[in-house]
Amino acid sequence: FLHKFDQRIQVRPGEVIIWQGSSGDAFYALESGQCDVLKDGRSVSKIQAGKTFGDLALVNNATRQATIRATQVCKLWLFTRNQFRDLAVKQELEQIEERIQFLQQIQLFSKLVRTSLEKIAEVMVLKSYNTGERIIKQGDAGDAFYMIVSGRAVVTQTTTFGSSAGTELARLGPGMSFGELALIEDAPRKASVTASCACKCWTVDRHSFKSLFGSMDEALNESIGVSMLQKVRILEALTDRQLQVVARCLVSKKYLEGEVIIKQGDVGDSFYLIADGEVSVQVNHIQVATLEGGSFFGEMSLLSNEKRSATVSAIKDTSCLVLSRNDFNEHLGTIEEVNEEARRRKEAASRPRGDTGSGLFMSLRRVSGSFFSASPTSSPSQSLARAKSMGNVKGTNALFSTTNAMFELSSLERVKKIGSGTFGTGFLVQHT
Repeated sequence: FLHKFDQRIQVRPGEVIIWQGSSGDAFYALESGQCDVLKDGRSVSKIQAGKTFGDLALVNNATRQATIRATQVCKLWLFTRNQFRDLAVKQELEQIEERIQFLQQIQLFSKLVRTSLEKIAEVMVLKSYNTGERIIKQGDAGDAFYMIVSGRAVVTQTTTFGSSAGTELARLGPGMSFGELALIEDAPRKASVTASCACKCWTVDRHSFKSLFGSMDEALNESIGVSMLQKVRILEALTDRQLQVVARCLVSKKYLEGEVIIKQGDVGDSFYLIADGEVSVQVNHIQVATLEGGSFFGEMSLLSNEKRSATVSAIKDTSCLVLSRNDFNEHLGTIEEVNEEARRRKEAASRPRGDTGSGLFMSLRRVSGSFFSASPTSSPSQSLARAKSMGNVKGTNALFSTTNAMFELSSLERVKKIGSGTFGTGFLVQHT
């Protein structure tokens, strides 16, 4: 832990390292030497080499409870609260990545896109069980799903009411899971699972899962929708985040055998992804193709309201995920706009670093907590004068507290349409 930081300090005998009553913002590890601990001016203990102090400062900025003074030449390692938090964030990200890799091996989650797996990884809880400890009990209400990290467990089921012994159904090991029905419905457990040795399991409770996705069906529909949308050529310019936004707009619809889904000559306003089933494509009452699960049709309706060029009917009961042009435009704007944005972003990425090209720029300057746009060529005095005229700053020293951010418009990824008004349309964007 210590070698991750270069902040190593040395103090002479008699120097104060921490003053009682001061605000704490650093944690110390004493490598060599000795320190005196004083409370209200009185020595109460000693700190020897190898010990640490000031750890509460890593959590909050509470006032120091004692004064620490060197009694010998001391060498110390210094860790600020910000450094500690950066390290904690890095470790948390590494742990989440490990959980995602684990989830990808679980069959129930194998079809989910990465963004969905990231959400699940954040709510997973690691639990430990001793040999012989019951993890879930037959008949109890199911409220969590379990994935074995280490150890083993045995699945048993009791068929006679009141019987203590159960029939062994299966043995489970690392990478295996159980209790998945708890994520879908509030039903009693069908069997008991007991740890046959020391066992650790990742768990996801139904409340957390539903707060993220609503239901398992919704999560799978979104994941399946993204994977299918990636195959549609006219949507190939969409980023993963944009595809996820579009996938949330998909509406599940079922069609009975023989039912007409779209009719030749009708004005098209929706695009269809076949989740399950089979359809017939007919032009002038002549069958020209059949499409099965994973295929799609009607995609040109996302571009315009041209008339349908064919009739599509269900050969057998079929489920489709349907996207309307209005929903697409409402969330991301027109496909033409999205494609143009992607083209500009690609051009900007291919230019040498420092070459601004001919793209438009947006410069934001924060002054005393407020944002206003400023030309890249504005001088500090011009910018400050403009800020004052807008009522954002007071005094002449405000500019020293400013921070600047300049983005080329082509580097901003359109995430979602916010709304339209008299002067145009507003979008939520993210810097890529």
